[in-house]
Amino acid sequence: MTPRGVLAFCREKEVRVVDLRFTDVFGQWHHITIPVRQLTEATFENGCRIDACQTASNGSGHRLAIPQPTTAFLDTSAVTTTLVMICTIQDALTREEDLLDPRVIAQRAVDFLGSTGIADEVRIAPQCEFYWFQSARFAVADTHASYSIVEVGASGDASTISDPSLRRTDDDVSDIGFQARNQITESLEDIGFPIATHHQANSTGSKCRIDFVATNLVRAADAVMSLKHVARRVAQNQHRSVTFMPKPIASDVGASLNVPLSFWKNDEPVFGGQGYGGLSEIAIMAIGGILHHRKALAAICNSTTNSYRRLNAADGALFQAGYSSSLQLAACRIPSHATNPKSKRIEVGFADSSANPYLAFAAIVMAAIDGIQNKLDPGKPLEKLVAGRLDEGHFPYSLWESLDHLKQDQAFLLEGDVFSAEMLSRWIDHKENVERKAIESKATPSEYLQYFNG
Repeated sequence: MTPRGVLAFCREKEVRVVDLRFTDVFGQWHHITIPVRQLTEATFENGCRIDACQTASNGSGHRLAIPQPTTAFLDTSAVTTTLVMICTIQDALTREEDLLDPRVIAQRAVDFLGSTGIADEVRIAPQCEFYWFQSARFAVADTHASYSIVEVGASGDASTISDPSLRRTDDDVSDIGFQARNQITESLEDIGFPIATHHQANSTGSKCRIDFVATNLVRAADAVMSLKHVARRVAQNQHRSVTFMPKPIASDVGASLNVPLSFWKNDEPVFGGQGYGGLSEIAIMAIGGILHHRKALAAICNSTTNSYRRLNAADGALFQAGYSSSLQLAACRIPSHATNPKSKRIEVGFADSSANPYLAFAAIVMAAIDGIQNKLDPGKPLEKLVAGRLDEGHFPYSLWESLDHLKQDQAFLLEGDVFSAEMLSRWIDHKENVERKAIESKATPSEYLQYFNG
């Protein structure tokens, strides 16, 4: 929609309030709400003032949230008729784009790709996994720490499920999350994010997966942020708990954010060709860039300490630094069923659902561009998994290790002023000096089990 189209839509739907949403560096959605009468054509140019602290940028002064009319949708879960628009952020004084705004960074990655002549469009079809629990409780204090999860229907006894819509029936083939996912996907479709498929992703039905139809990079990241919001609203309404934490259950393989990625130029696919898996030479070199920079990418695509419980699972399920058309644990996968050149893509499989999608998608694209420009060879495809831990064959052990790699390997992100040195510095500083202190300052229940009687 255009600004005028948005205003007409507000009149047609009798909108009462307008909710302007924006994402901070660390992947949290924030918002500022205005009465609909305050929304004018000038608002789309001048925006609404917000404090820098609302963007988690730790900067000084004010910022402007600039609503993007093409993102407008009705929030069907709101009690008051509410129009939502996703915003980009500008400096209130200079009117320059805020280089700490993840959505700005994502668009800059696309613009930089266009400037290279390699392609003019990035298409991504996010495949997002998350957990749907009957309840989740956790507490951390100086004298106690605990968490307790109850999986919906984990006991197999439908009588323990209070919501009839979640009971196991013949129609949903023992899929307890079926109705919940239907509600989530229906809401996403209503607000303009087409869904390709959804299904349960583990035996208990506690892990859900929703796959989006391919769209441009920025819109794909909007879709993931909207999914997180909608899923939490649906869970709240049903008195359930939802989390995008990568590995909340020790025995499960964890929740991924698969990133099927393809480059296009003049509306023609760039990744289709005669090479391995039906890929072009450009696509193979793009894989080379992603694999070459994977340890730095992990600091952005696997941005929590919990992420590394999934990447380096105790059961030996280690993600491997290679590409394959058959191995699920390869860092980059090539779907063997996609035979049409227009369907050829790379599926980046190591990212997880805790990531800020704008930053993760942008960083992956920048690594792919670097691989193409520098003709990076990814080596031979993986035919089988390598047993054991190989420093060059796997991923960092921890978030702290990946941050060390990001400190040393970030030049590819700074190309074209896509990411800024300030943004990366603040990212690293927050992870090391805020999150690390909070996580490592208190004993864990596992430490008590191991050492209390030692």
